[in-house]
Amino acid sequence: MATDQRFELLGSLGMLQAGNVCPTEVTAYSKTALSSDVPEAFFLERYRSAYAAEIAHFFDAVNSGKPVRTTVADGLKALELAEAATVSWKEKRIVRLGEDA
Repeated sequence: MATDQRFELLGSLGMLQAGNVCPTEVTAYSKTALSSDVPEAFFLERYRSAYAAEIAHFFDAVNSGKPVRTTVADGLKALELAEAATVSWKEKRIVRLGEDA
């Protein structure tokens, strides 16, 4: 069974939206139905290219001595978003982040 991975983040300056990763982007429309591929079933399939790019960047940084693009602060922000999403889901409410929260 495929898991739905869509999300939206809404803010005063705009919105961030990510959809499901599917084998194809083909959608068929008819008079009575709409049909498209189901999302990739396993996270390693869904995010294969992202993981490959991440690993390639890490090895490039190690080999060249350049800093990596992500920081500990980026990781903490990702954790903050994940925790807010969990609270939002469990409590069925909007969780505000940032200075205006």
